[in-house]
Amino acid sequence: MGEGGWPPPGVTRKKNPRHSWGAGEGKRKVDEMTAKWGLVLGLLAAFAVVTVSQAAERELVKVDCNPSTDTFEISNANKGEKLSKINDPPHKNGIYNLYELITYGEDGFVKNQKSIKKTCRLSMGSILAKIDTYLYNANVQGMCGADPPSLELSLSTGKKVLLKELVFDEYCGLSEKEMIINSVLLKGKSGEVTISAIWGTEPIKKVFSVSHRTPITRAEIFSYPWIEAHKRALPKFKESNDPHLAIELLEESGIKDNWDKRPSDMKGSIYVSVLNDYGFFLSETNDRYKDALPILEKVIELDPKRHVAYLNLGDVYAKSLKETSDSTKQMELKQLVFKNYQEYARLVKEKGIKGELPQRVREALEAAKSQ
Repeated sequence: MGEGGWPPPGVTRKKNPRHSWGAGEGKRKVDEMTAKWGLVLGLLAAFAVVTVSQAAERELVKVDCNPSTDTFEISNANKGEKLSKINDPPHKNGIYNLYELITYGEDGFVKNQKSIKKTCRLSMGSILAKIDTYLYNANVQGMCGADPPSLELSLSTGKKVLLKELVFDEYCGLSEKEMIINSVLLKGKSGEVTISAIWGTEPIKKVFSVSHRTPITRAEIFSYPWIEAHKRALPKFKESNDPHLAIELLEESGIKDNWDKRPSDMKGSIYVSVLNDYGFFLSETNDRYKDALPILEKVIELDPKRHVAYLNLGDVYAKSLKETSDSTKQMELKQLVFKNYQEYARLVKEKGIKGELPQRVREALEAAKSQ
């Protein structure tokens, strides 16, 4: 959790520097600055009004347990509705203001934060919702520190955790790609969790099963399917020659934490292709190339004749070789480089692929022969 208020801890306000103007010039300068600052302050005030008006409802949370429809919904509430007391019984529905869960100290910073716990009895059993506040850290300009608190929701049924500290809005200001969760609806009979959200101007609705393997994350809610992310990543890399941009697009799809599990709606051949390119992009970086090792090994496990995977894997070991001074480790890595480059060359020949082998491969194979 972050802290609200301004200035943030460790940041002090700077005093205005002195100026050595003449009397007449000084008055003119002051008049000019007054006019300019008047305009700036006016724009800031207008911006603040827009920000508050657009974000005013995010700190209001509605809890609606409805056994007759077998549903339990937690959502952002509309302003103007009657508020409930935060110390209501756990089984009681209501609308709550997250500000009432926050205690501020004399210095204006957050001193303490409370939680609200709500229970709902559905056909699947008893559901527990824990409502916390999420405060985005103030940046150096203090822009985010003025943002209202957001809902941080945890939802569980028995021993199963459906959501763990899922933040409804963790972005600051008027971002073009602001990602806001509007509601979480649990349906007892079907065992579904329906999450309604908005990404920029695009409405999103995702449906998850109660049997979902791990707690639902924002990355799963605000994500392109792997295939769509893959289609976007390839031209992005060709256009920019920056692997980080391609990696970012792929990881927005949630692939980073789930690459070793093929999506049920994806063909095996496509899965291997996506993994291979993800591993390739990682292997092209200087800071994350080692992350490619298990991914490329998985590609080879699934498709032993995918020649480019051996090339990419050999490249990763070659980079690791340059960064180690341990003689034993160097010998091991040289063998791994040779082994993968050799298999790459063999498969290229077997498949009848025309063209000369990359220079780094030829040099590694020649060096191994001369030893």
